[in-house]
Amino acid sequence: MFEAKWAAPASLESFVTYTIEVRPDGKPIKGASLQMPFGEITGTGNATVAEEVCPWDGNLDSCGDQRLDLKVVLSSDKSKKAVDSGYFKSPLTAVRVSTPVDVAPGRGGTAILEGFITVFAQ
Repeated sequence: MFEAKWAAPASLESFVTYTIEVRPDGKPIKGASLQMPFGEITGTGNATVAEEVCPWDGNLDSCGDQRLDLKVVLSSDKSKKAVDSGYFKSPLTAVRVSTPVDVAPGRGGTAILEGFITVFAQ
């Protein structure tokens, strides 16, 4: 769970990156779920969290065929999507996660995002 206060009176973009490695006696990672339950949107504001989850193999340029793309959107219109999930083709023992966070007020709106959650399935 990442907690912070992204607030947009003007457009705001940031990145969160990290790696997850399974203990030697642990179960491999089969998939992931991205959730954005905390936020407040008014007018035309929106918040988008997109994750790219890749095998951690030292190659930062390519994910290969094991790439998982997850995206959640909180918006004042009908494009709300609070949860996204997916599974890898085969389980992994280590992953790297790149998460761009975009919070924008739109015209005459506001956007506040107070956190997002990534849950890894084993």
